[in-house]
Amino acid sequence: MSVYFVRRKADPAGPIKIGFTRKIESRLAQLNAAYEGGVDLLACCDGGAQLEGSLHRRLEEYRLDGEWFQPAPPVLEAMHEAKANLIGGSDPLTRDRVLPEDEMSADIRVETRFYLNELMKREWRGYGDSIEGARDRVLDRVGVHRSQGKLLFHKLRRVKNISADVYRLLSLAYCDALYAEGKAEERHLNIIRVTHGINERMRRAGEMPQDGGYFAPWAVDNRQTDRRDVAKEARP
Repeated sequence: MSVYFVRRKADPAGPIKIGFTRKIESRLAQLNAAYEGGVDLLACCDGGAQLEGSLHRRLEEYRLDGEWFQPAPPVLEAMHEAKANLIGGSDPLTRDRVLPEDEMSADIRVETRFYLNELMKREWRGYGDSIEGARDRVLDRVGVHRSQGKLLFHKLRRVKNISADVYRLLSLAYCDALYAEGKAEERHLNIIRVTHGINERMRRAGEMPQDGGYFAPWAVDNRQTDRRDVAKEARP
């Protein structure tokens, strides 16, 4: 179950509805049909009637009607707390939990999902954005088909295999983000080196345009690396 915060799109600075549902996507569809122009999902987190009730009591003085509350600082603070869980370690749209240590997971599916999760957190634009929008922008930028990313994000347990290309694109984008933030460790730099080597080999073989692929923002070695070994070599 999920506790959600929504606002009518027609009133971007207006009241905020705090409710709970067993199926967030179905509930959003209902709300979009109920209000002209639809609603924006501002934040949500794992929880049910008990959490919803505690939030309502905590914010009682800002209640306007039913589940609708003034966008006062305490309401926005509660929403920000929930937003932190929207794409964080416990998102409400999947039963699969992707925790920080899953970067080191022995399951390449979980590790790839972790990379997507972390990139989405960085892509998140704040109130009014959606997880779908953040996810699709990440996928479009790195070159992974949206359908693959959606399956990976929502239905990880149904994913049987991760292609080397999807793993390579997402892991490299994540490592490149860490490098830009000054947080990259040796294992992250190694992923950049390995992927750069693969790209160079593919360009020399005519399998990739000369200006195609990702480039590390600093000099790396040009060792040849077979694409079949990318997961084995790139992962610690």
